[in-house]
Amino acid sequence: THPSQAPCVYRQVHTHLVGVETIWGARGLMESVQVHPNGTVFKHDLTPGTAVTYPIGWLHFQYNPTCEPAEGYASFNALNAGTINIANNVAALPKDYLA
Repeated sequence: THPSQAPCVYRQVHTHLVGVETIWGARGLMESVQVHPNGTVFKHDLTPGTAVTYPIGWLHFQYNPTCEPAEGYASFNALNAGTINIANNVAALPKDYLA
């Protein structure tokens, strides 16, 4: 896939339950944040020629902190990576579960 990041935009927090994702920076700057299951947070600056890998099940997102477009290339080791967008799924829960 070819993710683009508009200026000052987050890609929402998500995880992949089936596939490992690797993103390579192609243009501009994207900040990458991933959270280990033990709660440790890792941040990486994705610039042209750099890459980051997200293990199966780790929460992660990317952010474009600049006023310039940013682009990268993503690949997965599975045809269907099992992407789950966390905010969408929490918002879909019945209100009784969110109290």
